Amino acid sequence: MTIDTITIYPVKSAKGTSLSDTAVLPYGLQYDRNWALFDANGKVITARQFPQILRISTLLEKEHLVIYKDGEVVLQIPIRASKKAEGLEVFKEKALGYNMGETAHAFFSSFLQTDCHLMFMGYQFARNVAPKYGGQLTDVVGYADECPLLLISQASLEDLNSRLDTPVTMQHFRPNLTVAHSEPYEEDTWKKIRIGNCEFEVNQQCKRCVFTTIDPITQEKSPDQEPLRTLASYRKHPRGGTAFGVHLIPRETGQISINDKVEVIG
Repeated sequence: MTIDTITIYPVKSAKGTSLSDTAVLPYGLQYDRNWALFDANGKVITARQFPQILRISTLLEKEHLVIYKDGEVVLQIPIRASKKAEGLEVFKEKALGYNMGETAHAFFSSFLQTDCHLMFMGYQFARNVAPKYGGQLTDVVGYADECPLLLISQASLEDLNSRLDTPVTMQHFRPNLTVAHSEPYEEDTWKKIRIGNCEFEVNQQCKRCVFTTIDPITQEKSPDQEPLRTLASYRKHPRGGTAFGVHLIPRETGQISINDKVEVIG
């Protein structure tokens, strides 16, 4: 088995950025979900409520985050802000972040037609992975929903698509890593894996939500609630709902690259 794709999502809910290699840090892949949008009350905003966030893409330069809307540059902001940290909330979990400034505030508030701020989470503000998600007390995560990384095998997607009238892409599920040359849903059985010089604990199946029913290209919601409806017919999550893909927590950090061997070690 090998790593087929590596993807980060610098701004939570925006389009992903494909990489050939990246650093693995305790909170996940470098710069993955280090930025997110928050409303006037400090609560996170995602494409579940505002699908148009999927029109946003990013490019990381040496000192700047470049933000695109529909492929055109709209913002270029410093990667690190130096203002006072503010208290935030990510799905009822406490978080902190630096406000990326008035220019970003004005653009995103106009774009989404709601008062919102772009916030940056420095590593020192990484949130603890909640025990209910299977993490240890020292495990941390950025602005991702639950855990540092998401992995899905290509074989699992192919199996799902064989059951759908209209196939979906891997982009519907927003994984960080995809694996080639495995059996469908084999990842569900893993406990610990090694990729490159990094090791990961496979701590739980990923519980899927309505986000999977939003087309990443058109931003339209599926009128048939697919692929969630089909997943619900055969992929049950232990906490209720549907499961697709697995969450990873880094145990040995370092570098990973496309085509790295995926070795099950536990």
